[in-house]
Amino acid sequence: FQIDGNFGACAGIAEMLVQSRKDGIRILPALPKRWRSGSAHGLRAYGGLTIDLEWTNGRLTAIAVSAQTDADARLYLPGEAIDLTLRAGERFARQF
Repeated sequence: FQIDGNFGACAGIAEMLVQSRKDGIRILPALPKRWRSGSAHGLRAYGGLTIDLEWTNGRLTAIAVSAQTDADARLYLPGEAIDLTLRAGERFARQF
């Protein structure tokens, strides 16, 4: 059962950075205060999306969302929501 803990820990960390559900994708919903600055790349989200993000001083500074397939998604960023419509291969990117 040791492998369950390894996979579970990785999944828990990913959920702190990106929570992906049918009704939307929440970015940095549970970022620990001690993780003042950092980045994550290649996080998979509902609908065939891949997310890269960066944060500094606990605030989102950059995000990129790439679509593997045609996708519609609501992206909940800290303080705002964005509706995305991406075709396969398209990318949405934003700096803050």
